[in-house]
Amino acid sequence: NKHSQFKNNSDVNDMLKRIFYDDFKTETYLNQNNISYLYELRLLKESFVKLYVESINNLTGEYSHVFDLHTRIKKYEIQISRLRMIIEPEVQVSINVHTTTKIEYLNAKSYWITDTGRKVRKFSKSIGKLDDFKDGRLGTKAREVGCATMQEIMYQHYKNIYK
Repeated sequence: NKHSQFKNNSDVNDMLKRIFYDDFKTETYLNQNNISYLYELRLLKESFVKLYVESINNLTGEYSHVFDLHTRIKKYEIQISRLRMIIEPEVQVSINVHTTTKIEYLNAKSYWITDTGRKVRKFSKSIGKLDDFKDGRLGTKAREVGCATMQEIMYQHYKNIYK
């Protein structure tokens, strides 16, 4: 087995655990909206591992220095973190009041991972009138609509970066 040399290397094992352990809630795997995202995450992880366990002598691409490879690995980690954030977004729903009409709207907000790996609040979108959500901003419908809306926006942003 060509990977047996990694079995007792704790640094390699730690890295692979960080890559493969998603820590998603059970319902995340059951959510039909996530099927294609989870598949894309799997492919991304496989691509990372292929690079990570490759012999330096066999690497192709722009790797003239060790730091080039380190930078590529960090970029993979950030991309994986971003895709995980799309799959299981951290969404907050707030109430906004239109200044002219005084109608109350629900607004969903979510986070993103910056190029340096920091989590910042980045996305915000109105998800409808408060009256359309019988349980208000804390209800199941607001959470589900907010999550689905944020996933769409976040994935569009992700595709703009990586496609």
